[in-house]
Amino acid sequence: MGSHPQHRRRDSDTYFSNSYLFSLRNSPRASALNLASTSSIPTAGLNQLHQTHMSNYVVAVFSMKARWLRANPEAARMRIRVLAASKFERIRTATNLNEHLPRRFKRWVEEDGTTQHQTELDAYDAAARLQTQMRNCGRAADLNLGKNVNRVYAFEMNPSVLKDRKFLKMNSDAKLRSPACCVYVGMTACAIHERYDQHRSTTHTSRTKWGRDFFLSPFQRADRSDLVRQFKEAGNPIEEMNKHEALTRELQLRCWLQTNGIAAYSV
Repeated sequence: MGSHPQHRRRDSDTYFSNSYLFSLRNSPRASALNLASTSSIPTAGLNQLHQTHMSNYVVAVFSMKARWLRANPEAARMRIRVLAASKFERIRTATNLNEHLPRRFKRWVEEDGTTQHQTELDAYDAAARLQTQMRNCGRAADLNLGKNVNRVYAFEMNPSVLKDRKFLKMNSDAKLRSPACCVYVGMTACAIHERYDQHRSTTHTSRTKWGRDFFLSPFQRADRSDLVRQFKEAGNPIEEMNKHEALTRELQLRCWLQTNGIAAYSV
Protein backbone atom coordinates (compact mmCIF):
# COMPACT_ATOMS: atom_id res chain seq x y z
CA MET A 1 0.00 0.00 0.00
CA GLY A 2 1.84 3.06 -1.26
CA SER A 3 0.68 5.62 1.30
CA HIS A 4 1.37 3.51 4.39
CA PRO A 5 4.85 2.90 5.85
CA GLN A 6 5.94 -0.70 5.62
CA HIS A 7 8.71 -2.60 7.34
CA ARG A 8 11.27 -3.60 4.75
CA ARG A 9 11.86 -7.34 4.48
CA ARG A 10 8.66 -8.15 6.43
CA ASP A 11 5.82 -8.69 3.94
CA SER A 12 3.25 -9.38 6.66
CA ASP A 13 3.67 -5.88 8.12
CA THR A 14 1.77 -4.05 5.43
CA TYR A 15 -0.69 -1.73 7.13
CA PHE A 16 -0.15 1.28 9.36
CA SER A 17 -2.40 4.19 10.27
CA ASN A 18 -1.78 7.53 8.56
CA SER A 19 -3.13 9.63 11.47
CA TYR A 20 0.11 10.76 13.09
CA LEU A 21 -1.23 14.14 14.21
CA PHE A 22 -2.58 12.83 17.50
CA SER A 23 0.94 12.06 18.65
CA LEU A 24 1.60 15.80 18.75
CA ARG A 25 -1.80 16.90 20.04
CA ASN A 26 -0.54 17.87 23.49
CA SER A 27 2.94 18.84 22.38
CA PRO A 28 4.17 22.32 23.34
CA ARG A 29 5.01 22.71 19.67
CA ALA A 30 1.52 21.90 18.40
CA SER A 31 0.58 25.53 17.81
CA ALA A 32 3.81 26.20 15.97
CA LEU A 33 3.12 23.23 13.68
CA ASN A 34 -0.53 24.27 13.15
CA LEU A 35 -1.75 20.88 14.33
CA ALA A 36 -5.40 20.61 15.31
CA SER A 37 -6.40 19.25 18.70
CA THR A 38 -9.16 16.62 18.41
CA SER A 39 -10.55 15.43 21.74
CA SER A 40 -12.00 12.27 20.18
CA ILE A 41 -8.55 11.02 19.19
CA PRO A 42 -6.59 9.27 21.98
CA THR A 43 -3.27 10.79 23.00
CA ALA A 44 -0.33 8.62 21.97
CA GLY A 45 1.90 10.16 24.60
CA LEU A 46 4.77 10.81 22.21
CA ASN A 47 5.63 14.09 23.84
CA GLN A 48 9.23 13.40 24.78
CA LEU A 49 10.32 16.32 22.64
CA HIS A 50 12.80 17.97 25.00
CA GLN A 51 16.12 16.61 26.13
CA THR A 52 16.93 16.72 29.80
CA HIS A 53 20.27 18.51 29.65
CA MET A 54 20.79 22.25 29.88
CA SER A 55 19.86 24.72 27.16
CA ASN A 56 21.78 24.30 23.92
CA TYR A 57 20.54 27.31 21.90
CA VAL A 58 20.05 31.03 22.44
CA VAL A 59 17.87 33.51 20.53
CA ALA A 60 19.32 37.03 20.55
CA VAL A 61 18.86 40.34 18.71
CA PHE A 62 21.73 42.20 17.06
CA SER A 63 21.95 45.59 15.41
CA MET A 64 23.64 46.05 12.04
CA LYS A 65 26.32 48.58 11.10
CA ALA A 66 25.20 51.76 9.33
CA ARG A 67 27.67 51.33 6.47
CA TRP A 68 26.37 47.85 5.71
CA LEU A 69 22.77 49.09 5.93
CA ARG A 70 23.49 51.84 3.39
CA ALA A 71 24.83 49.19 1.02
CA ASN A 72 21.83 46.94 1.75
CA PRO A 73 18.81 49.27 1.95
CA GLU A 74 16.35 46.36 1.88
CA ALA A 75 17.72 45.01 5.17
CA ALA A 76 16.26 45.75 8.60
CA ARG A 77 18.32 47.53 11.25
CA MET A 78 17.96 44.53 13.56
CA ARG A 79 18.66 40.85 13.00
CA ILE A 80 17.50 37.91 15.10
CA ARG A 81 19.98 35.07 15.40
CA VAL A 82 19.69 31.50 16.63
CA LEU A 83 23.06 30.57 18.10
CA ALA A 84 24.61 27.65 19.92
CA ALA A 85 24.74 28.57 23.60
CA SER A 86 28.51 28.15 23.66
CA LYS A 87 28.95 30.54 20.73
CA PHE A 88 26.65 33.12 22.28
CA GLU A 89 28.64 32.99 25.50
CA ARG A 90 31.82 33.76 23.54
CA ILE A 91 30.03 36.68 21.85
CA ARG A 92 28.66 37.97 25.14
CA THR A 93 32.06 38.04 26.81
CA ALA A 94 34.16 39.14 23.80
CA THR A 95 35.81 42.55 23.66
CA ASN A 96 35.12 42.68 19.93
CA LEU A 97 31.84 41.10 18.75
CA ASN A 98 33.25 40.68 15.24
CA GLU A 99 35.68 38.08 16.50
CA HIS A 100 32.71 35.72 16.37
CA LEU A 101 30.21 37.32 13.97
CA PRO A 102 30.61 38.89 10.50
CA ARG A 103 31.71 42.51 10.40
CA ARG A 104 28.24 43.71 9.38
CA PHE A 105 27.01 43.08 12.94
CA LYS A 106 27.32 46.10 15.24
CA ARG A 107 26.31 44.94 18.71
CA TRP A 108 24.18 42.56 20.73
CA VAL A 109 21.00 44.41 21.70
CA GLU A 110 21.23 43.41 25.34
CA GLU A 111 18.11 45.33 26.34
CA ASP A 112 15.99 42.96 24.23
CA GLY A 113 17.21 40.09 26.36
CA THR A 114 17.68 36.51 25.22
CA THR A 115 15.74 33.27 25.40
CA GLN A 116 17.33 29.87 25.98
CA HIS A 117 16.14 26.61 24.45
CA GLN A 118 16.96 22.93 24.63
CA THR A 119 16.42 22.16 20.94
CA GLU A 120 17.18 24.00 17.74
CA LEU A 121 13.56 23.76 16.63
CA ASP A 122 12.39 25.35 19.88
CA ALA A 123 14.86 28.18 19.25
CA TYR A 124 13.67 28.81 15.69
CA ASP A 125 10.04 28.71 16.82
CA ALA A 126 10.85 31.35 19.44
CA ALA A 127 12.81 33.45 16.94
CA ALA A 128 9.85 33.47 14.54
CA ARG A 129 7.52 34.56 17.34
CA LEU A 130 9.95 37.29 18.39
CA GLN A 131 10.15 38.60 14.82
CA THR A 132 6.34 38.89 14.73
CA GLN A 133 6.26 40.63 18.12
CA MET A 134 8.93 43.12 17.07
CA ARG A 135 7.14 43.81 13.79
CA ASN A 136 3.89 44.44 15.67
CA CYS A 137 5.75 47.01 17.77
CA GLY A 138 7.09 48.77 14.68
CA ARG A 139 10.61 47.31 14.99
CA ALA A 140 11.51 45.43 11.82
CA ALA A 141 14.00 42.62 12.29
CA ASP A 142 15.39 40.11 9.80
CA LEU A 143 15.50 36.39 10.57
CA ASN A 144 17.58 34.33 8.18
CA LEU A 145 16.15 30.83 7.91
CA GLY A 146 18.68 29.74 5.30
CA LYS A 147 18.33 28.49 1.78
CA ASN A 148 15.76 25.90 0.71
CA VAL A 149 18.33 23.12 0.47
CA ASN A 150 17.44 20.88 3.40
CA ARG A 151 15.83 17.44 3.39
CA VAL A 152 14.81 14.83 5.96
CA TYR A 153 16.16 11.29 6.17
CA ALA A 154 15.79 8.06 8.15
CA PHE A 155 18.48 5.48 8.92
CA GLU A 156 17.72 2.05 10.35
CA MET A 157 19.49 1.08 13.55
CA ASN A 158 20.38 -2.20 15.19
CA PRO A 159 17.61 -3.32 17.57
CA SER A 160 20.19 -3.20 20.38
CA VAL A 161 19.42 0.55 20.48
CA LEU A 162 16.27 -0.42 22.41
CA LYS A 163 18.56 -0.76 25.44
CA ASP A 164 19.63 2.89 25.18
CA ARG A 165 18.01 5.05 27.87
CA LYS A 166 17.40 8.11 25.64
CA PHE A 167 15.98 6.01 22.83
CA LEU A 168 13.66 4.18 25.22
CA LYS A 169 12.46 7.44 26.77
CA MET A 170 11.57 8.90 23.38
CA ASN A 171 9.56 5.78 22.55
CA SER A 172 8.18 5.03 26.01
CA ASP A 173 4.52 5.49 25.02
CA ALA A 174 4.71 4.27 21.44
CA LYS A 175 2.87 1.08 20.52
CA LEU A 176 5.71 -0.60 18.65
CA ARG A 177 5.32 -3.47 16.25
CA SER A 178 7.14 -6.73 16.80
CA PRO A 179 9.79 -7.42 15.74
CA ALA A 180 10.82 -3.81 16.30
CA CYS A 181 12.08 -1.58 13.52
CA CYS A 182 14.31 1.21 14.92
CA VAL A 183 15.26 4.32 12.96
CA TYR A 184 17.12 7.57 13.45
CA VAL A 185 15.44 10.62 11.89
CA GLY A 186 17.29 13.78 10.92
CA MET A 187 17.56 16.70 8.52
CA THR A 188 20.49 17.82 6.43
CA ALA A 189 21.65 20.02 3.59
CA CYS A 190 24.08 17.28 2.50
CA ALA A 191 23.47 14.33 0.25
CA ILE A 192 21.94 11.55 2.35
CA HIS A 193 24.89 9.18 1.93
CA GLU A 194 27.28 11.98 3.01
CA ARG A 195 25.27 12.57 6.16
CA TYR A 196 25.41 8.85 6.89
CA ASP A 197 29.22 8.92 6.64
CA GLN A 198 29.35 11.95 8.95
CA HIS A 199 27.29 10.17 11.60
CA ARG A 200 29.61 7.15 11.53
CA SER A 201 32.87 9.09 11.35
CA THR A 202 35.27 9.11 14.29
CA THR A 203 36.62 12.58 13.48
CA HIS A 204 33.87 14.64 11.80
CA THR A 205 32.34 17.42 13.92
CA SER A 206 28.84 16.08 13.10
CA ARG A 207 29.56 12.50 14.21
CA THR A 208 27.09 10.91 16.60
CA LYS A 209 27.04 7.95 18.95
CA TRP A 210 23.92 6.78 17.11
CA GLY A 211 25.84 6.43 13.87
CA ARG A 212 28.92 4.95 15.49
CA ASP A 213 27.18 2.41 17.70
CA PHE A 214 23.85 1.60 16.11
CA PHE A 215 23.46 2.43 12.38
CA LEU A 216 23.28 -0.60 10.13
CA SER A 217 26.16 -0.97 7.71
CA PRO A 218 26.73 -0.42 4.84
CA PHE A 219 24.70 2.63 3.85
CA GLN A 220 22.40 0.62 1.58
CA ARG A 221 21.18 -1.42 4.58
CA ALA A 222 20.63 1.62 6.78
CA ASP A 223 18.96 3.90 4.24
CA ARG A 224 15.20 4.02 4.84
CA SER A 225 14.28 6.40 2.05
CA ASP A 226 11.32 4.10 1.47
CA LEU A 227 9.78 5.31 4.75
CA VAL A 228 10.52 8.93 3.89
CA ARG A 229 8.85 8.50 0.50
CA GLN A 230 5.73 7.10 2.17
CA PHE A 231 5.73 10.10 4.51
CA LYS A 232 5.82 12.27 1.38
CA GLU A 233 2.96 10.30 -0.18
CA ALA A 234 0.94 11.08 2.94
CA GLY A 235 1.15 14.75 1.94
CA ASN A 236 4.34 15.97 3.62
CA PRO A 237 7.21 17.85 1.92
CA ILE A 238 10.56 16.12 2.46
CA GLU A 239 13.10 18.33 0.64
CA GLU A 240 13.86 21.84 -0.60
CA MET A 241 13.12 23.35 2.82
CA ASN A 242 14.74 26.10 4.86
CA LYS A 243 16.21 25.12 8.20
CA HIS A 244 13.14 25.93 10.29
CA GLU A 245 10.88 24.00 7.92
CA ALA A 246 13.26 21.03 7.87
CA LEU A 247 13.52 20.90 11.67
CA THR A 248 9.73 20.97 11.89
CA ARG A 249 9.41 18.23 9.29
CA GLU A 250 12.01 16.12 11.12
CA LEU A 251 9.84 16.19 14.23
CA GLN A 252 6.71 15.36 12.23
CA LEU A 253 8.42 12.45 10.47
CA ARG A 254 9.61 10.99 13.76
CA CYS A 255 6.15 11.21 15.34
CA TRP A 256 4.49 9.84 12.20
CA LEU A 257 6.77 6.81 12.32
CA GLN A 258 6.15 6.28 16.03
CA THR A 259 2.40 6.51 15.55
CA ASN A 260 2.72 3.84 12.90
CA GLY A 261 4.57 1.41 15.15
CA ILE A 262 8.18 2.20 14.30
CA ALA A 263 10.61 3.10 17.08
CA ALA A 264 12.21 6.42 16.08
CA TYR A 265 14.67 8.91 17.55
CA SER A 266 15.45 12.51 16.61
CA VAL A 267 17.67 15.02 18.37
